[in-house]
Amino acid sequence: MHDETHTTGGTMRDDESELILDSLITREMRNAADLEAIAGAYDKHVFRARRKARGSDWLTEKYTLQVHDDMFGEIWHWAGKFRQVNLNPGFAWTVIPEQIRLLRDDFLYWDMPDSTRQILEIAARLQNRLTRIHSFKNGKWPPCPADDGYFYLFASISVASLAPGASNPAGQRRSCEIY
Repeated sequence: MHDETHTTGGTMRDDESELILDSLITREMRNAADLEAIAGAYDKHVFRARRKARGSDWLTEKYTLQVHDDMFGEIWHWAGKFRQVNLNPGFAWTVIPEQIRLLRDDFLYWDMPDSTRQILEIAARLQNRLTRIHSFKNGKWPPCPADDGYFYLFASISVASLAPGASNPAGQRRSCEIY
């Protein structure tokens, strides 16, 4: 399938080659399924983060892969696996695990008890770094709503882990509507 919006080094916008659910025949159907799965992962992981003690060990390679698999594992074969190709945007695929470890270390520093950083600043830094690392093959470039969901989910998890009982970064639960 030819896509006029394809960016050199980026993933194809309508790449269906690793789609598990053949019944999702339109982009709208795939986006809706992705968003529904993201909502389920949100409920599971943000609730879990709210129960953890401050400074808990959650931003690990294993945890990152698990969250991604929970979000997309029933829809896409690439779910829960770091990409193994270079993409634009993104770091070289060979350094993704290292970048996740560095991000985790930075997060633990930002989350120190004597830190002066605000919770939303930490969430924004986390989202920005995850965007730059671009850990996963997502089959949707330029970004679609589901891509935002991955970064949004991790920002929400960080807010919940930093301030149990706090709401998500937007202050409300995100719906599964295509936006």
